[in-house]
Amino acid sequence: MGAPPIAYLSLEETAKLVRAQPKRDDFLIIDVRTSDFPGGNVPGALNISSRLFDSNTSVRSIINTHITPRLPELKLVLTHCMRSQYRGPMAAQELQNHPQWPKEVQVMVMEGGYQGWRRKFKGVKGMIEGLEEEAKGGASRIEGKPVVDGSDGGKGAKGWEDVDGVEEQHSVEIREELERRRKAAK
Repeated sequence: MGAPPIAYLSLEETAKLVRAQPKRDDFLIIDVRTSDFPGGNVPGALNISSRLFDSNTSVRSIINTHITPRLPELKLVLTHCMRSQYRGPMAAQELQNHPQWPKEVQVMVMEGGYQGWRRKFKGVKGMIEGLEEEAKGGASRIEGKPVVDGSDGGKGAKGWEDVDGVEEQHSVEIREELERRRKAAK
């Protein structure tokens, strides 16, 4: 019998997790965007390139490095990409289906992806990392580099280039709009 289908968590429910005080250690958000990650992110999200979910060995490494050390507290892993239509759900499925995945940890996808998150929470203090510093004229929190990068020289699996290009363009458009607003506010 196969694994159950991946469920989606609403932006509102995700926001409750992110805003919780004291900070919770029973969930982890994995943002699988690649070069568009510097365009802002959900607070506390771990950036792991979607390209690293294309082999059993890479997924095992992700589990051993980022999931197992968080046990037994970790109960939920939430993945997303720009719109949570392809890369985020694919990463969730790869994690859930891996033989080393801890069955007590639920995997879900953040509904709407980063694009939905930004639309819902733009202008809400503390709900977007990476753009707020740019809006103040400072450098990006991560200085344009993903936290976890693929070891394939940036080539990725065949077919990713088109998806990455479209999502990267959306991120560029977001940054350009932010810059226009910053200049208009002066």
